[in-house]
Amino acid sequence: MKAQFFLSLVREPQHIALFNMPLQDSVPLQDTGLVMDSFEESKIMSTYLVAFVVCDYKSVSNMTRHNISLSVYAPPTMIDQAGYALQVASHIFDFYQDFFGIKYPLPKQGIAMSFFLLWLGSCP
Repeated sequence: MKAQFFLSLVREPQHIALFNMPLQDSVPLQDTGLVMDSFEESKIMSTYLVAFVVCDYKSVSNMTRHNISLSVYAPPTMIDQAGYALQVASHIFDFYQDFFGIKYPLPKQGIAMSFFLLWLGSCP
């Protein structure tokens, strides 16, 4: 089944919320100490592609040559390593768009780093 999705999440102020689409609005909820993030409506997509995250990660971002916002999210203790991941991801992202000649359909792309992924990368 495919559909368009509209998502709003309530979170604590020290966290961030992520969704497939860009953030549209962020509103403090009165007398609760919480924040409600609302996101742009998604493209038509399968339900298994819908993703959302609430975490305390930090991010680094840039725009690709094809004008897509690309961000790498990492735990605060690992954010200093995210710059290299962003640089490599930007080049790969542009290469694949050029190679396949297919425009990326979304306005943004996010990549999350984790301790688990870095641990796997250090395995022989």
